[in-house]
Amino acid sequence: MTSQSAIKKRILDLVTKSDISINKIANNAMLSTSAIHNILNGRSKRTEVCTISKICYGLGISMYDFFNDEIFKKTIDEYET
Repeated sequence: MTSQSAIKKRILDLVTKSDISINKIANNAMLSTSAIHNILNGRSKRTEVCTISKICYGLGISMYDFFNDEIFKKTIDEYET
């Protein structure tokens, strides 16, 4: 699994667990709903740390809580040199 796929899955898991809408997260985080949907739909190829930080704020969690999940132990990315 790529890190981008793991980020997408983690956001979806947290949305389900917290029973909060993408629109509410976006409003809380001062992001557009389309920014979050682009991550979830795979249109964003690389999600920046500041965007993840804002999403965490919108969810009411820390970045530690976001990344403290088994899914991030199994990510593999291929980088072009």
